[in-house]
Amino acid sequence: MSLADAPRTETEVEVRGARLALDRTGEGRPVLWGHGLTSSRAKEERSGLFDWRPVVAAGFEVIRFDARSHGRSEAVGDIDAHRWPSLAQDLLGLADALGVSSFVAGGASMGCATSIHAAMAAPERIEALVLACPPTAWDSRARQAGLYSAAAGIVETDGIAALAEAMADVPPPALFADEPELRRFDPDVEESALPLAMRGAAASDLPGLDVLRQLAQPALVLAWTDDPGHPVSTAESLAEALPDAELQVADTLGAVRAWPSEVARWLATTGGAPAR
Repeated sequence: MSLADAPRTETEVEVRGARLALDRTGEGRPVLWGHGLTSSRAKEERSGLFDWRPVVAAGFEVIRFDARSHGRSEAVGDIDAHRWPSLAQDLLGLADALGVSSFVAGGASMGCATSIHAAMAAPERIEALVLACPPTAWDSRARQAGLYSAAAGIVETDGIAALAEAMADVPPPALFADEPELRRFDPDVEESALPLAMRGAAASDLPGLDVLRQLAQPALVLAWTDDPGHPVSTAESLAEALPDAELQVADTLGAVRAWPSEVARWLATTGGAPAR
């Protein structure tokens, strides 16, 4: 499943010292979508999880981008440049470069966190939030940060192949157990930049719940089960804290693959209007 059968424009723009690669599909209200740590647009397409044709068909323009140092975007910057608040500034700068004044912000994992921080930094520009597989946060963040730091150290000492070998022993979420593409650790990041990206993630967290309660945008929160790196508890806390949020929890691969249709429905009925 992919966007291959929909007209798509590929381009690159300069954003805060980094050349970011992106594609645009459809016409209408913009939806800017970011992928997860070590992923990319191409990797998401190979996974088959995020087929955005229903969103395009609902009258939205889907703009997907590779985060700095990921996919076809430029590998540049230090650890701070890869922290979530900085990636949020990349997202807002990308919108500026494209002449997009306001938009729906969405993403998976790191892309989810990027969207939240962008909404905190420029709430008047974010019309709605689509928050897929929210990452560890708050009390659970320290353990995940330690794992990222350890992984960065392995890459620095022994290379990506050594990290991939170590990751092969980590069981995937149960709903991905029979999907080789979803089980395989295959980072779409240059080896020299991977430790920076991981240490940037280790130095990041979501805003506090009291702060999140200030966000008025409608939000669709999408979680899957049995994944310590993306615990349902984070999604539940987000949905409780955000004033206008809908939570959906998928416990089958089919339910995850139905997310784009759910996003299209939700945007058309709830999240398509600008935030007030």
